[in-house]
Amino acid sequence: MKLTTRLDGPLGWPEREHARLRREIDFLCDAPLGRMIVGRRLREPAAAQTDAERLAGQIDIAARSIAKAQREGELDDSFSPRLAAAATLGAFRELMAEALSGDADPPRAELLQAMWRIGSSLLLHSPASDSSSSR
Repeated sequence: MKLTTRLDGPLGWPEREHARLRREIDFLCDAPLGRMIVGRRLREPAAAQTDAERLAGQIDIAARSIAKAQREGELDDSFSPRLAAAATLGAFRELMAEALSGDADPPRAELLQAMWRIGSSLLLHSPASDSSSSR
């Protein structure tokens, strides 16, 4: 399964990205090499280079998705799409690295909830920003 598979259709950005996040967590937890690669066990220079290139590509894809959703009014536009993408992907990588660093199966629902809270707190419109009253 490609991690960058498009989720097209009538879904809005939040629904589409929540589904994508769930699929990526499942993929990394189920992949035979998931623990080795994501769980901080693989340290060869060639693997690190490949991973850095993959991450840069993921940031590009995520930044384009965020920018489009910002233009369409689905996401808060007060953050740079690239910085928001880097922040959420960095948090996801560290969350999954910690979750997969042990031998026990990680709590997928808890991982999804934690990551969704992080991403949505950064990108979704807050009630305070949508109201006319400010302090």
